[in-house]
Amino acid sequence: MQVEIRQETIRDYNAIAEVNLMAFRTDDTAFVKEAVMVDTLRHRPEFDQDLALVAEVEGKVVGYALFSPCTVYFKGKATAAVILAPLAVHPAYQKQGIGGRLLEEGHRRAAAKGYKLCLLYGEKDYYPRFGYRPSMFSGRGLRININDIPASEPTLSERPLEPQHIPTLVAMWKAWHQAEPIAMFPGASLVDWSSHYHNICTSTILIGEQVVGYLRYLTDRPGSVLSFLANNREVATAMLSYLRTKFSGSGVSTVSLPLNPFSEYVAEHIGCTYASEVRMSIYAMIKVLDESEQTVADYCRYVTSSQDSVGVLSLPAQFEWC
Repeated sequence: MQVEIRQETIRDYNAIAEVNLMAFRTDDTAFVKEAVMVDTLRHRPEFDQDLALVAEVEGKVVGYALFSPCTVYFKGKATAAVILAPLAVHPAYQKQGIGGRLLEEGHRRAAAKGYKLCLLYGEKDYYPRFGYRPSMFSGRGLRININDIPASEPTLSERPLEPQHIPTLVAMWKAWHQAEPIAMFPGASLVDWSSHYHNICTSTILIGEQVVGYLRYLTDRPGSVLSFLANNREVATAMLSYLRTKFSGSGVSTVSLPLNPFSEYVAEHIGCTYASEVRMSIYAMIKVLDESEQTVADYCRYVTSSQDSVGVLSLPAQFEWC
């Protein structure tokens, strides 16, 4: 079987969507998020068509891999990276090495462009064959019992994101995350900060007309906060109090935040008792694309050499697998 790996073109879009639908559809799934995710990721300023790859057999698109450029910080050092999402092969062509061919070509192209690592959430028995290291980060960070959240005076409002809010949110993100062991920068455009999933609410938090925070959370699991930013301790307390009120009557007893529970900055800004909820996921993987890149190697050693290591990674809105 002759398989050609090449970059996508506009003419491939329908076939790519079909491959994603067929590859990820299940009997109990009414919505296949991967097809929508690809369309949204193409809108990012960082999108690189050279890293959007199709596998073609006899003129038919049978596989797809999208490697999206991003910036990952390791204790303040910005590192060029890609994140793989999705990798799909049509069911009729699976287990014939096509996924591996897409991976290898994507890794080669990304490394040639200077990207140092690739991140993904993926099958624990598949991706390590291609050099991916599992249990490299956690999507969870800390947990707060809602009864431990104090009442707060400031009156907050929750509003949809506006383009003019983004510079303020970027500055907040850097204050909270840039010095962490690992952090993925969301980006600097409105699209980067907005979720395309129907069950995720993305909001700017304001006091009057001043932007003071950012929230992204699951509407069907309101205790699961996907991103939390506040410009000071008082606002952080007010936002938690607001969440407690918002979720009252829903049966929620705890709120989970994707924040490093051992961070001094977090301790200074979260003014109530919290517990660690860090779980280094076996599905959370990193592949080093440049073995000479010391920053990535140091992080991988940090994670694997100590039981106390922690890498809490809040994914940007467009990469969430909720």
